[in-house]
Amino acid sequence: MKQLLRPDGIMSTIFRYFKDPKFILFIDIVFSFVMVLIMILCFVALAMAEDITYDPLTSALLPNPYSTTGNMGFFPTGGPSHNTVTVAYDIDGFVAAGINATKLPGLAESSHNVAWIGSEDPLTRITVRDTIHAAEVYVRAVADDDSVARAEYNELHVTNVNSYGFYGASITLMESPLSEGHANHNLTRIVGSTFNDSYGKHLAAGVSITFSAEPLSMNIWSSGAAYANHNTLYFEDSWAQNVYGTYIQYFYTAPQGLRQDTESSYNHLVVVDSGPHSQNPVSQSVTAIGRLAGAYVIKFSQGYVQAHHNSVTVQGNTAVGEIFGTYYQMHQDDPTPLSEIEVYLGNTLNVVLPKEGGIEVSGVVANFQYFSFLFDARADSGSTGLSAGGKIYLSDAYPLKKNQVMPLAVTPQPELRQAKVLGVNLTPDGDIPADGTTYVLLASDAGIDPGDFDQTEADGSMGPFILLKFDLSLNANSLSAVLRNSRAHPQLEDPASAGNAGLAFVSQGSDLSQSGLFDPGISFLDEGAGEKAGDIAMPEPSCPRPAFAFTYGKSSYDKGASSLAINGYNMAIGVGCRITTSVGLLTVGVFGEGGKADYDTRHIPAGFPEITGDGESSYLGGGVAARLDLNPGRLGRPYVQAGARFGALETDYHTRSYEPLNGDPLSHRSRMPYRGINLGAGLIFQTGKNAAMDVSLSYHWTRLGGDVAMTNLGEPVTFRKSDSRVAKLEARLSGNLSRSLVASVGFAGLYEFDGETRASVRGKDITPSSLKGATGSLGLGLDYVPGGDSPFRAGLSFQGYAGRRRGVEVSIHLSYSF
Repeated sequence: MKQLLRPDGIMSTIFRYFKDPKFILFIDIVFSFVMVLIMILCFVALAMAEDITYDPLTSALLPNPYSTTGNMGFFPTGGPSHNTVTVAYDIDGFVAAGINATKLPGLAESSHNVAWIGSEDPLTRITVRDTIHAAEVYVRAVADDDSVARAEYNELHVTNVNSYGFYGASITLMESPLSEGHANHNLTRIVGSTFNDSYGKHLAAGVSITFSAEPLSMNIWSSGAAYANHNTLYFEDSWAQNVYGTYIQYFYTAPQGLRQDTESSYNHLVVVDSGPHSQNPVSQSVTAIGRLAGAYVIKFSQGYVQAHHNSVTVQGNTAVGEIFGTYYQMHQDDPTPLSEIEVYLGNTLNVVLPKEGGIEVSGVVANFQYFSFLFDARADSGSTGLSAGGKIYLSDAYPLKKNQVMPLAVTPQPELRQAKVLGVNLTPDGDIPADGTTYVLLASDAGIDPGDFDQTEADGSMGPFILLKFDLSLNANSLSAVLRNSRAHPQLEDPASAGNAGLAFVSQGSDLSQSGLFDPGISFLDEGAGEKAGDIAMPEPSCPRPAFAFTYGKSSYDKGASSLAINGYNMAIGVGCRITTSVGLLTVGVFGEGGKADYDTRHIPAGFPEITGDGESSYLGGGVAARLDLNPGRLGRPYVQAGARFGALETDYHTRSYEPLNGDPLSHRSRMPYRGINLGAGLIFQTGKNAAMDVSLSYHWTRLGGDVAMTNLGEPVTFRKSDSRVAKLEARLSGNLSRSLVASVGFAGLYEFDGETRASVRGKDITPSSLKGATGSLGLGLDYVPGGDSPFRAGLSFQGYAGRRRGVEVSIHLSYSF
């Protein structure tokens, strides 16, 4: 380093150059040259860009940069895709977050754009005197070009705006013989806005694809395929003359041999509270939306039309002229075979009713195969869901005529085309209606076309937990549903089994405290004890007598379609006193207890999918216990014992398998008091010089108090009191391996008489799961019993279960007396 810094070193030489004015001038010239070169390259790149904008006034193709003059409206400068635009002021032209226009063959795309138009303040309204787009693609191809236009995954959010039309995505294809337009997976949300013909148009559509043509030669005209699938339009508190989920139109007739194939399926149109609108500046006499359709297709010539499984949801106070699943229109006789036209299959009409009144349609209702209804639970019996002035079609028989809607299709399986009521549902507000309550689903003075409709009953729900069963009745002018019965969802047995998990876990600790305080088996064997065969020496009195007990275990309950597995520990610690009386040795004690466990549940209700859950249970409490070892007799040393416990149990539950929630979580948490008693009697008798048998019979009762567990959905689950009643017969053989080690082997049989959690939702009982049944067990133990005056004792035991309860428990017992 010193060499580098010396007067003639390298660093010193460099420093001298930096101080030289000539060197500094050279650096400035080089830097300026580089910056100029970079700017030139940027301008060249912009000039060579393929993206060009389309001026709707002159139909001229304009080079970059984007223009915002005249009727061009507002465009981003970031390219046709991945733009976000916010507009909160009046616009004379039209608005597009992303735009791409080209006459070059290949792919033209404008996707992943987001446009926010308007203000959330309802008192602040803006005007756009043209159409509003999230994305627009315009292709003017040349003869024989095979171009593809895409406008996908765009979002348009319009709030409190006056305009004359909107498109979440818009595609225009001109002079494109074999072009394709793809407008899929776009979202459009319109709130508090008005669209009317005072600005020149009246179309409101979520997605638009337009084919237009000019003759390029005597024999070449444009054709093409249009795909508009999986789009969603949400239209709330707004007004427009017509509202379509998708809109596809052809402005020409393709010659023989060129097909116009159209697919517009799985689109969703949701219209909420959009009837008479106070912001309509055109004519107050217009009191309703003219037409609603999940998809609208205008077709001229051959090629298939697939517009199926579209849905229209009409909610709240909405008045409509006519409603279609698919609105299909043709402008001349169509040579397409009927087998290639599908505008009915799978289309669904969802009717969501306000608290008072129903949905009014002045015209026809057609092109729907499925119907679903949501009534307010507080609605009176006899309330009407949807009433129409025109005919209501439950079939695909709407007439096929030139220049009219055509929902006719042919299929080799007619039974798959029968209309069906998917559900008659009630809001969770209020009480469950009485059996016999009637709801008029559809009504029309012009009559109902039943087709092959023969459904006589329908299912429904009230909120997430109550299932409903209805009887359907169809006559010439109405379709009605009469409530037959209501019940709790069978899958709720699994969330209710959280109570069983807690009950089983708490009851397992019922004899743990006595194991530590009293050691119900053989404390130790004394070779000199007893003057007669079978006599067993009494333990020595001690007061106080501290004790500690700890258990770790795994238990499993399985009953066919239901199972419960518990993994955790129970423990107890207490203080006792052992004193001598005239009839024997009395031991009394007090103790504290607790435990924590994880559990897993599984249920397969009949007719419903499997549901699994998991959670945690923990309890904390205490109690008292007593045992009297009677003086030894001819048969041995008898004893009796009793105990009482009390405390609180906390349990939580989680599942993502609950069917009505489609994978969303369901959870609840409960806190329940518990109490219990146990009674027992036994006999210890000598079986050998250093061995003895302990035979006992005991009864264990545990009760969980009730609780109202609020779920994460805001719906309560009510747990009522539940009991566990277990009888246990046990025999344990113990023998000395040495003076200080005692080994034991035990056999037991126990029977649960109850073990059933009782729960309900909205007064409807949940089908209970039960722990009832017989269980057998085999246990092995090893106790360390020091001789002499040692106050310390320790024990280790293993217990295996088979039958109703299965699993393994490991117990450790420690005690110290002083």
